[in-house]
Amino acid sequence: MSIELIQPYWLLSLLPFALYWWWLRYRQRSKVSPIPVAQVEIWKRLSTPTEIRTKLLPLCIGFFLILLSAGPRVVPLPENEIGWSRDFNGFIHLDVKTPPQGPLSLLDTGSPVNATYVSSASGAVTISFLELPPETLLNLKGSNNSLELKVPPRPDPIRVFQLGEQPGVNEVLTALEEQNWITRVDAAQRYTAEVEIGPARSVRNRHVGFVSDGPEVWLPSMRAAKLDDPLLRGLQPEQWTISSSYQTATGTPILTGSKGEALVTRTADGFLWGFSPTGGDLSERSDWPLLLTRMLIELGEASRSRIDSQTWAGLHLPFLFTSILLVLLPVLLGSGSKWSAAVLFIALLGSLTQHEYRLPEKTSQTSSYVLWAKSLPAGSVIQIPRQEVAPPPEFFEALKTRGMGWKFSGQQTPQWSLSKNSCRPGEVIHIVHLQDSDVSGWTQKNPRGSISPLTLPLTPEFSGLWTIIDSQGVEAPLLVLPSFPVSIAEKNSAGLSQLFEEPTFKSSTISLPTPPLGGLYAWQGQELSSERIEEIDRWVRSGGILFASVGSPGCEDEETRNSLSNILGVNLPEPPPEGDLDMGLLLIDLSGSLLGSAATTLLESTLILLESGDGNTRWGLAGFRDELNWILEPGTSITSNTLEKIPELIRSGGGTHLGKAIRKVLPVLKNHSGQRRVVLITDGKTTPDRWSDLGKDLALAEVELEVLLVGKKTDTSVVSQLTRASGGRWQKAANPKEAQEILKTLLEENPAGWKKTTSPLIQDLSSVFLSGYTDPVGIPYQSLTPDSTARIGTAELVWTDAQRRPLLTLQRVELGLAVTWWSGLDPLRLGSSGPRIKARLRELLVSALERNSTSLRQGALTQSASGKRVFMLERRPGDGLEMEQGFDSSTLSDQSLLLSAEPGSTMFKGEIPDHILDPVIYQQSPIDSERSFVVSESSLENLALMKWVDLPPKGKQAMGFQPHSFLLFLAAIILISSPVRQRSGLGREQR
Repeated sequence: MSIELIQPYWLLSLLPFALYWWWLRYRQRSKVSPIPVAQVEIWKRLSTPTEIRTKLLPLCIGFFLILLSAGPRVVPLPENEIGWSRDFNGFIHLDVKTPPQGPLSLLDTGSPVNATYVSSASGAVTISFLELPPETLLNLKGSNNSLELKVPPRPDPIRVFQLGEQPGVNEVLTALEEQNWITRVDAAQRYTAEVEIGPARSVRNRHVGFVSDGPEVWLPSMRAAKLDDPLLRGLQPEQWTISSSYQTATGTPILTGSKGEALVTRTADGFLWGFSPTGGDLSERSDWPLLLTRMLIELGEASRSRIDSQTWAGLHLPFLFTSILLVLLPVLLGSGSKWSAAVLFIALLGSLTQHEYRLPEKTSQTSSYVLWAKSLPAGSVIQIPRQEVAPPPEFFEALKTRGMGWKFSGQQTPQWSLSKNSCRPGEVIHIVHLQDSDVSGWTQKNPRGSISPLTLPLTPEFSGLWTIIDSQGVEAPLLVLPSFPVSIAEKNSAGLSQLFEEPTFKSSTISLPTPPLGGLYAWQGQELSSERIEEIDRWVRSGGILFASVGSPGCEDEETRNSLSNILGVNLPEPPPEGDLDMGLLLIDLSGSLLGSAATTLLESTLILLESGDGNTRWGLAGFRDELNWILEPGTSITSNTLEKIPELIRSGGGTHLGKAIRKVLPVLKNHSGQRRVVLITDGKTTPDRWSDLGKDLALAEVELEVLLVGKKTDTSVVSQLTRASGGRWQKAANPKEAQEILKTLLEENPAGWKKTTSPLIQDLSSVFLSGYTDPVGIPYQSLTPDSTARIGTAELVWTDAQRRPLLTLQRVELGLAVTWWSGLDPLRLGSSGPRIKARLRELLVSALERNSTSLRQGALTQSASGKRVFMLERRPGDGLEMEQGFDSSTLSDQSLLLSAEPGSTMFKGEIPDHILDPVIYQQSPIDSERSFVVSESSLENLALMKWVDLPPKGKQAMGFQPHSFLLFLAAIILISSPVRQRSGLGREQR
């Protein structure tokens, strides 16, 4: 406890008050000339001597009133040695700064408590153990000393007022009331409720509101808006199925739809739900009540002042003593004190009003904030601008310990918001509640400080803190997290590399990602050493994700297949027989008649055919205009390097001499040892020739002819004659999608080891791996598993075709996951759904990586009382009292900052040295510049949404209860100025 004066300058009035009293006494003596009279002498002997008491008592009371006008109060000092906290999972966490070096045990029996211990370098310890009954006595005993502790009682039940009858909510509240978590109040006691729950339009104060109007989203796919939100830990909102939801107009999103629509949000006053908790399959689930319970607990804790009666009395000493004097004055001083009592009564009535103060302008001496807060009475409410940098933590500590609150001042934040406040590079971010799509005048600032006009859709391409600024200058931060590290092991193919070309991933082929949590290892047929496989096994068990694409190319090494099968939970098959991998000749029309969409279709069709087989195929490639131009000799193996060069070599322009081109390739194919097949891609427009004779020559040479006409304007007359005479066939495609459907017919429907799939693709909606991505995706053309589920071991089926042939399987391996894709990455085997399938695989892998990644903590940057910048970091249950944090800046690199927390606190704090400019705060240890992000100074509006920042509740804590100092001084003056009557010994009054 410490004693402080709110307005100490009022003590200076003691001197003029004493001089005034002395002057009054001197004046009264000078006016009266006593004359000795016999009766007077007799009176003096009979009466009780009260003259001294009558004159000194008003003076003493006056001095006391002036002391009260200075605003004395007793402020509790924070507990610096021991702190307690509870979490949602039923654990108690005990922080001790200087603990005895021994285990925690029950005091009565001496039996040890099953607990975990986290020690800090300073000797402090954090002890976590399962909930014990309140008031249980514990003993932390060392070799030389011991510490006796008592489990603190649970908080009183939260007082909840429910408006209306929301389906499902009433049952949850009844269960919580039976478990003594809450107490429901009726309408007559609504003013006593700490939390209100009901329609969003009707609730007030701190609340959980259900939105019933606004833009509606049908069949939304749920997902968490922020990584590792404490409210969602252990829940699976991705599996929630609801028919519709309204978009919530305000707040920070907690749950969003697939396009970023805010469905559940956190506001400064509570939470908003856009859907009914019993809609869809939620009525059959048991996890949404847990989310609602966590919201009620958070709001209930935040709405309480945490001030007990003893502390309350210490903070309101002037009010208490003034009330006592108001009662005692008539008894002590008689009717002569009535005017002083009247002034005191007015002072007490005035103290019941709420006092609001505006935060002073920010100065270089930030400590003035704290000193100013100490000069305000308990119950005061501080108006703080929304968008300005938040005051220092010491300021809010001063408010909390003195029973004060705060409120926002200034304009409400505009309605627009970002669909997510954190994402990965390349992820699409939507602007929610934007009235129209016009973003003219909007800008974006990237982490390197460059400002450019904003274009939609918003897809930040590299990590760091981005800032979106609207035309009015209002800013919204967007934290772009580092790309996921991917290590790729593939055999003679670029299939996996192309799958992970998105900026969300950062691929390499060197080593397994470190740490395993948040890393991915992709495998496609490569032979692995036994040491490498053992390393992969340990890595997956530690939290990594293994993604295996089986098919072509297959893995020929039996030891590798058997070892990986144990991790994947499937029996990897032997590679299917390759047969003749020579695919013949691809003859493409490069004349000037193919322009626009026709040229695009030609190029994509060429690449699709060359990519087929994942590196196991051989092709010849030639283009023709006026003359034939060989690009690849027949029998050339197609590699990733080859494919990269193809687009540069395909350029349209010139005449079209198809007949001349066929005559030049015909002798080459006759002497070719591989497959004699020509795949001709053209628009059919060419110079005249003897097409029937040319077709017969192809037939005599046993050359198979396949013709694909591309573009919307084609000529079929020439190819009709050619194919009729040669025994070939021709087909037509107006766009690349149609071309892909046609080209896949060049594959056998059921080659050895493969099977044509049967539509539709069936998804296991109960699988967590789907993460809410359940909209139709299409089905691959072929699958490697022809024998139903015979090849599946312990893995679960995530995707299958209509015949229950596995397409995507999942095996959980301790902390990690092993995923198997059964259709390869050959574009022809994937078919026309290939691009969408690849996109969905990426989405599922990103979602799994986010769940498995090292969860990011929130951070904020404010100022200390001395004006230095303070970095605050979220502290989670079970963390120790110290944490080493790496950071970087434009002047220094690879620096470290020691953060510390007070016992029982939910945040770490540390001052950043003055010579460090623009620090980049790292999240990983050891320091890794690829997994860093910038923390900027935080506005109060953003800080208020970080529930780990221990701010006092928004709004007033209590009534003012601070009598006005001037009125107390006036009452003291009136008291010594008034003639005071005192009872005599004969029952008569004496002046």
